[in-house]
Amino acid sequence: MGASVEILLKASKQDLRIVEVPSTCKYNIGDGDTSTEHPVTHGMGVVFSLLRLIVEERPLLFLGIPSLFCLSAGIGFGLWMLQIYALEHTLETNVALASIAFTLIGFFLLSTAINSIFNIKNFRKS
Repeated sequence: MGASVEILLKASKQDLRIVEVPSTCKYNIGDGDTSTEHPVTHGMGVVFSLLRLIVEERPLLFLGIPSLFCLSAGIGFGLWMLQIYALEHTLETNVALASIAFTLIGFFLLSTAINSIFNIKNFRKS
């Protein structure tokens, strides 16, 4: 059902009018389940497709800015670790791991944002 979200977003971008039309539907109640997908997995699929569409629309806003925050946090933890090491001559592994984790997450987010921009530009050209 992620397609319905995509259709609604594209229609709203083109300033199309969206209305609800009532309809009726009868299911064969004797057959048991009327749905082919569990409601929780279906809902998560719709949410993930909505997030994908949002990130595809503005990758720098939703991936680039958080990547800068993560990179800043990683550098901050790294400097803090170096300060602790300079004063106490002990390596604080939890601070070092936080520095490494935030830095890696920041690089992954930034590379994904840049890659998304180039993929979108190449897709629109063809």
